Amino acid sequence: MADIFEFWSKMKRGERIHPADISVFERMSAGAHGFNLKCLPAAFGGRLRTAPVVLLYLSPGFSPRDLKDAITNDGQDYYFRRWSGDEPLREITSESTNWVISRTKSFGPFDAIRDKVAMLNIGAYHSKDAKAIRRCWRCRPVGSHWIGRNAFYFRARRRETAS
Repeated sequence: MADIFEFWSKMKRGERIHPADISVFERMSAGAHGFNLKCLPAAFGGRLRTAPVVLLYLSPGFSPRDLKDAITNDGQDYYFRRWSGDEPLREITSESTNWVISRTKSFGPFDAIRDKVAMLNIGAYHSKDAKAIRRCWRCRPVGSHWIGRNAFYFRARRRETAS
């Protein structure tokens, strides 16, 4: 199985479907999978390679900003950097929601933690409905493989603290 960073390095700037997923989506209607494929995939955000804190989510959800990112140079550039696993969480702007801040505020002020916290989504494609992830499993093994290879996950499951 490919490493998560190797897997996402196959993406070209502005691509909305991972090359390994194209054949899966070609066999399914949009109603069958439930993902908004007008958005750029968001398998993870933040410095996943080095972040001491990784928050795990089922999917990236959906907001109007996701559509804007897919069609703007700034959005495409950000996602292209993001897929490397080295890009900090995006700066909070008036366009963004407070969702990320609400999930990270217990770790400190956002500006102080945005390069220390990452978010990993089991599914990479945007949807308003978490049921969509159950319909299309292609990216799940990549995220699950990454989780399984990182000892922090097992320490967290046992409620151990970092040494």
